[in-house]
Amino acid sequence: MTTISNSDVITASTACNKESNWDTSAFKRLLERKWDVNSNYGHIGDALCMAVGASKAPLVQFLLDHGADPNANLRGETYTPLELSAVVKADLEIMALLLKHGAVFRGRSVMLLAACAGRVDMLDMLVSAGASVDALPDNEDVYDNARERDDWGTPLHGAAGNNQAKTVEWLLSKGASIGIKNYVGLTPKEVADKKGHLEWTPTRLSGLRLRIEAWQGELRRLLEMFEFLVVVERHRLD
Repeated sequence: MTTISNSDVITASTACNKESNWDTSAFKRLLERKWDVNSNYGHIGDALCMAVGASKAPLVQFLLDHGADPNANLRGETYTPLELSAVVKADLEIMALLLKHGAVFRGRSVMLLAACAGRVDMLDMLVSAGASVDALPDNEDVYDNARERDDWGTPLHGAAGNNQAKTVEWLLSKGASIGIKNYVGLTPKEVADKKGHLEWTPTRLSGLRLRIEAWQGELRRLLEMFEFLVVVERHRLD
């Protein structure tokens, strides 16, 4: 493989933008020179990390189609491209592309990072792909003090610690546990209390509970109506 400098890749990435109609010709020339699309350029990661970090979905698609491995390299020795998509709040299309090409989420921090960012759409996509709403990051490549943060833990810890009320509500509706303690021994509610996010913690929980009870009441009403109609139909047939 030909050695290509990071400046060559940065130049090619910069040239691929909306104004140029997502021109990938510079990358095609690099590939013609036998460039390894998964080359690691240190702190910035690889070309895929650059594309995800800039939220360039067409370039992400091009690189994946030409052999980019979504699990090969890290940005800042910390984030996979999938995790980076949550950190930079990239277009949902990018996460879909990465998952389609085998991006790993189990044991990683992506669910937590998406929850911290309030990206319910990303959480929903990840759960649909098989991720757990109670996922605890198990990866070693995190910042030295990451696990000491109050909001580091399950997605519910992340949402509670960053005042992402709608995300908390969504996670609870999906069955997220409120009793799991994070690495510093705090439950999600304790994280919210400590962060001072008290204005929504009790009201959101009670509001969600009331809605669930309302749904249950409506379901009971529909079942009673169905049973009544069955009885009426039996009498008609008799």
